[in-house]
Formats: sequence, structure tokens, C-alpha cells
Amino acid sequence: MAGLPPLIPFGVGLGEDDAERWHDFVEGLYGLYKKTMVRAGLTFRGLPVRCRFMFETFGKHYAFWHMMQEGPIEDDRTIDPERCERLLWLGWTIENANSNACIRVFKHRPEVKKRPACFGCTRATMLSSFGSATDIIC
Repeated sequence: MAGLPPLIPFGVGLGEDDAERWHDFVEGLYGLYKKTMVRAGLTFRGLPVRCRFMFETFGKHYAFWHMMQEGPIEDDRTIDPERCERLLWLGWTIENANSNACIRVFKHRPEVKKRPACFGCTRATMLSSFGSATDIIC
């Protein structure tokens, strides 16, 4: 899709063995997350977008792990390579939500009152939802 940031190659890091390379990869992802989400100054419909900071796991924000993992039970989620590869897409999508025809902003299911806005990129697999208040929390 034109304009989307590049995918991040999954599991690529520096180090002598798999453990060191994995640690380097996760640290690199976390640095990109902080740059493109936490410190990016993103806004949506005039409201600041802030990443939910509930607690840290392994020294990383809750929202970071939630973006990188999948599974219905929060404490038992697993790393999803495709989510890791698309990390740069979320900030880009928020930033371009009002100016790019490939981005759809639509209402969440009516029964989910806490997150009324969703984003989706056509021809790409990415979806995110946001709540409403004085700030947008992802």
C-alpha cells in the first residue's frame, strides 16, 4: 500500500546467540514504539493520543506488549510476528487518518462503549481502537 511505513523484519537483532539477538530486537522495537507512539505528539480529531500506562512487564509499557502480542487472556498472550512487523503502521495511521483515502475510521460495535472509534487500513491487515474522553487512550 502506498505510503505505509516499511515492515520491520521479525527477530532481526545483533548478538552472539539467539537470546542476545532477541533481546536486541525487542529493545529496538521498544525504542521505535516510544518514538512513534509515546513521544510522537499524535492527535486524533483534535485530541491528544496517549498510550495507556497501566503497569510494566519486563521493563516495558503495558501498551507496547499489548500491541506486540495476541491472545484472549492478558497474562497468557504470545508474541505475534506480524504485529511486530507492523509496529510503525499504527502511529502512521493515526497521523494520516484524516488525509489518506486508504484509512477507514469507523464506529466500534455499539456494545463496546469505551472504544467508539476504530481505524482500519484497506488492503492491509491492521486495526486499532480508541476510547473517548478528554484524551484518546490506546
